[in-house]
Amino acid sequence: MTARRGPGAPPRRQPRRRISRLRWGDGTGLRGSRQGVKSAEIEEVLRWDPYLRSDGSSRVLAYGATSHGRFLLVVLRRAGPRDLRVVAARDMTDRERDATRALGR
Repeated sequence: MTARRGPGAPPRRQPRRRISRLRWGDGTGLRGSRQGVKSAEIEEVLRWDPYLRSDGSSRVLAYGATSHGRFLLVVLRRAGPRDLRVVAARDMTDRERDATRALGR
C-alpha cells in the first residue's frame, strides 16, 4: 500500500544514474561544513537528479534540492575516469535558486 499524497504535494522525483561513483575527501574536511551542509544532504542532492554543469576541465557543479527544500550547490572534481570527488558544498544564491526552479528541478 502506498501513502497518499496531498493535492499540493510536489511530484515525486525519480533517481537517474548520472553519477556513477562518488568519493569523499581524504579526511581533510569538506569545504562547506562551516555553512552547516551535512554529508547526508549532499548525497541526497546528488542522488535525486541534480542539474549537472561542467566547466570543461575537471570540475563539475551539481545544483539540486533536498527533500526539505534546501537548495545546494555541490562542487565535484573528477578523480578518475568514472569517479567524482566532493570538494565543497554551499547554499545556492537567490539567482542560482531561481534558475534551478526555472529548470523544473
